[in-house]
Amino acid sequence: MAEYCEYMWNPTRGLSTELARNIYPDVSKMKTKDKKLAVKTVRAILRSMPNVDLSKCTDEYITRFLFSRKYHADKTAALIGAYQAQIANRPDIFENLTARDPAIQRALRAGIPGVLPARDKKGRCVLIILASQWDPIAVPAISVLRAIFLVLEILIQDQRNQQFGFVAVVDWSDFSLRQGGALGATAVKNLIVALRGRFPARFKAIHFLSTPLYVQATLTLIKPFLDEKTRRKIYLHGNNMSTLHEHLPTDILSAELGGTGPAFNPGFWAEPVIHSAMREAELAAIEKEQTNQSPKKESSHNEQENSTTEFFDK
Repeated sequence: MAEYCEYMWNPTRGLSTELARNIYPDVSKMKTKDKKLAVKTVRAILRSMPNVDLSKCTDEYITRFLFSRKYHADKTAALIGAYQAQIANRPDIFENLTARDPAIQRALRAGIPGVLPARDKKGRCVLIILASQWDPIAVPAISVLRAIFLVLEILIQDQRNQQFGFVAVVDWSDFSLRQGGALGATAVKNLIVALRGRFPARFKAIHFLSTPLYVQATLTLIKPFLDEKTRRKIYLHGNNMSTLHEHLPTDILSAELGGTGPAFNPGFWAEPVIHSAMREAELAAIEKEQTNQSPKKESSHNEQENSTTEFFDK
């Protein structure tokens, strides 16, 4: 799925060659044999941990988590355990998580969430959520969470996103009371809790614009339970976009966020993802049909051979 990332934006736009060269200097200097040893070390730790599905822990899978924990084996194993536990405990979010889900398709096409075409100057992938575009009748609140995690599952397959991390911008402008009643503060809490230490994505910052009072109250309640590092990553800008622009350059932001770019087009991200998921399902169905037909053909062939043998035996 990493090809989605290649298709949808120029990953080097706004990213200096020097920055790309120096990201994770210790990791970039690691020899191949040391990286392989790190994978083996993590797998050995996982074997001693209960309720870990080792069948999923391929080298590629473990490497994805190693990147998000800067190749610290103990932290990586702990993250894998927490991640798998979260998936097992929240089937309402993670079960059958695919862009074939009609509700997720509607969320993606509405830009909930969307992905900006260009990275910021630090090489970070920028996710945006234009909350006013959300239709709670067409897209239940749980489907919003599912769409967010699906997008992240796709994006983390690109190692550059593991290295540079993510920035999220949530714009609550023109968010109605009807929408607020359907979303509820619980959804905001669930998202932050789920991302904190349980997902192999490194969020560098989450920016909130025009935040409703009830969301502000929720964040106030949550913050004391977050570590200091996580608290520093949450920014409330009110209606002042100029403070957002101190963190993200206007040349990569869409018009809705006070940027110099055009209006955000969610289809730029959504359509390739949805098309690929539907095509994958079609190919799987064709393969299944061919597999089911193979025994029938073999049986028919055997019957024909038996019939021929019986004819000559006579």
